[in-house]
Amino acid sequence: MPIILLGNLNAAEIIPDFSENSTPLLNEELRDIRGSKATRTINWFISGAVAATTEQQGRFYLPVGGTITYARAHAKTAPAGAALIVDINKNGTSIWNSTTGKRLQIADGASTGTQDFFDTVTVARDDYITLDVDQVGSGTAGSNLTVTLEIEETLTQK
Repeated sequence: MPIILLGNLNAAEIIPDFSENSTPLLNEELRDIRGSKATRTINWFISGAVAATTEQQGRFYLPVGGTITYARAHAKTAPAGAALIVDINKNGTSIWNSTTGKRLQIADGASTGTQDFFDTVTVARDDYITLDVDQVGSGTAGSNLTVTLEIEETLTQK
């Protein structure tokens, strides 16, 4: 039977029939022991019709380092005439090279877009992340935009 450690307790409890696949992690210490990963997210929400502008909602300073793994955008009202394109920046520089053309976008007439390709993937504690809206559509601007950036943090044993 496995032994489960709880926080800074001096005693351990044996849990019969424990299965790591069926039981959620109990706390941060267990994740540290196992060396597993945690996914952190940054979420932006822009209410109403989206306008092309830089540093939407200011800067987000990262509390941890890690690897950028996924970005997602959703507009309640789809852009019309052209795609809605956003750019995510680390310390003022795009995480996509200008030559790749892979910035996160919602296609004309669609409501969702995703991206899992990034030219810059590594982030460190105290880096800052910003969101720019580069294009909103040409006929109808997308509106009520939500953008999510996922960062996988590697938890290490202390």
